[in-house]
Amino acid sequence: MNVELAQKLSKATFDKSQTLFIGAGVLGSKIISHFGRSGNINLTVIDNDSLEPHNLIRHILFYEDVGNNKAQAVVKKIKNFYRFDSPKNIVVHDINALDLEKQITFEHFWVVDTTASLQVQNLLCTSDIFDRNNVCKAEVADEGNIGLLYIEGKQRNPRVDDLIYLTYLKGKKYNFISKWLKKEKHKRTGEEYDVVDVGLGCSSATLVASDDLISTHAAFFSRIIKREWNRENIGKCGLIFINHISEKELVTGCTINEKVNPFTVLKCENKSGWKIRVKYEVAQLIYKQVKKAGKKETGGVFIGIANYKTRTIHVLDHIDAPPDSKRAESCFIRGINKLPEQVNMIKKITGNLIGYVGEWHSHSMGLEELSGVDIEAVKKLKPLNDEIPIPTFFLIIANGKLLPFVFE
Repeated sequence: MNVELAQKLSKATFDKSQTLFIGAGVLGSKIISHFGRSGNINLTVIDNDSLEPHNLIRHILFYEDVGNNKAQAVVKKIKNFYRFDSPKNIVVHDINALDLEKQITFEHFWVVDTTASLQVQNLLCTSDIFDRNNVCKAEVADEGNIGLLYIEGKQRNPRVDDLIYLTYLKGKKYNFISKWLKKEKHKRTGEEYDVVDVGLGCSSATLVASDDLISTHAAFFSRIIKREWNRENIGKCGLIFINHISEKELVTGCTINEKVNPFTVLKCENKSGWKIRVKYEVAQLIYKQVKKAGKKETGGVFIGIANYKTRTIHVLDHIDAPPDSKRAESCFIRGINKLPEQVNMIKKITGNLIGYVGEWHSHSMGLEELSGVDIEAVKKLKPLNDEIPIPTFFLIIANGKLLPFVFE
C-alpha cells in the first residue's frame, strides 16, 4: 500500500499540514487509525502511557504490544500499513501532555485532544502554546452512549470550555443529556459508585463501554474533523457535535451538529484577575433590553459557570428581571418573584453544573462604575456567594459598554 492509493480508495485529500494528537488511548487510537488509513500521514502523537491488558477490550492494539508505549505502538501499526512506502512525517513524543512546549504545537495545523483529562482541558484553555492551532476535543460519556466533539472557533473563540459548558446547558432541551449529567451528580456526591467522572476515562479497568460504541463515535469524529479541515462549513464559528446512541433501539438516537458564534470576552474593571466570557446571543439580548428600557434602568440574572482553575466566568444564558423588580431613571432593584425556582430548575436539569453566576443592570445616566447602591448590594450578596462558593459578579452597562466587576 502507498499513500496515494490510500487517499484514492478513501476519496480523501490532505495537504502537508501536520496534525497533533494528544492521547493514543482507546478513542485516540481509533481516530489516529482512521487518519492514517485514509492517507493522512502527517501526524504527531503524544502519550507517555503504556498499554495494559484491560485496554485490549477497546484499543486498536493487540496483546503483543502490552507493556509498550501506546503512541509508539500505534504509529508503528500505521507505518507497517505502508510497509513499502514508510511515511517519514509520523512523529512520536513519549511525554506527558502537560509538558508540551510551544515549539511542538506551533508546527501543527490541528490539535486533537482525546485524553478526557480535566488537566489537559485546562491546559488547552489557559496556555498560549495553542494560539496558532485549530483545536478540538473528543470524548465519550455515559458508558459510551454519548459522543462529544468540540471544535474551537477561529482565533480560539469560542474556546473548548465554552463549548463544553454550553453542552451541559443543553440538558434543558435534550433529556438524554440531562439524564447523563444527573447520573454524574450522583457519582460526585457519593450516592452511586463509579470510576467515571464527567468525560469518560478510557483507561479504567472497570469501565463499562463496548468497543463498537467507541468505534462508532470515533468514526463520526474522524469524518467531521476531516470535513472541517479548512473550516469550510463552520467558518470562524466553533462547533458542538453530539452523537447519542440509544442502547435499547441500537440506533443513533439523536445527533446535534451546531455552530457556535464567538463569545464576547471581557476583563474585570476592578482588576480581580477574572475574565468574563459571554455567549454572543446573551450579550445581544441584554443590549436590546437596555434599548427597550429607554431612560429607565433595567437588568437581569446570568446563568453559567465559574471556573476557579482558569479564573473564568462563562455566561451562557439569561433570566429576565422578575416582575417585582423596581425600575427608575437612576435606580434598578432586582426582584425575586419565581427567580429561585427558575435557577433551581436549571441546576437540577444540569446536575448542579450550571446555575446562577451573576447579574447585570444598566446605568442609564452613564455612570461607568458601581454606584453606592451597587456597592451595598455587593456587600450583602458576597457572603451568600462565598458559601456556594462562587465569586460575586456584577456587570454594568453604561454608554454601550459592558463593564464587569468581580469580587472574591
